[in-house]
Amino acid sequence: MSEQTMVTETYLKCQSGVACMSWASDETLVAGCTDHQLKVFDMNKLTVAESLFTNHKVVTCLDSTFDQQASILGGHEDGSVRLYDLRSSHSGGVKQHKLFEANTSFIS
Repeated sequence: MSEQTMVTETYLKCQSGVACMSWASDETLVAGCTDHQLKVFDMNKLTVAESLFTNHKVVTCLDSTFDQQASILGGHEDGSVRLYDLRSSHSGGVKQHKLFEANTSFIS
């Protein structure tokens, strides 16, 4: 989005609320929603490009990159850290991820 663009209406949202968000690229915004979803927004088209139900506690912090790989690293309120690879999926469309369980408390 250019500096001259001003959003005056809500086009994209998480239905239950936003816990965290991160710019993945100049045109891609990733949000951790309080309904346990990760949403990838295409800010050029103002659409939801990807929606992923995490099956885990709410993502309270995240970082993402879409430059060379489409991946999201999310910290969940149960202390777990999960790496979601949006390029690969298995049955049911749920994206594969790696789990890191070194933490025992809330991550923010």
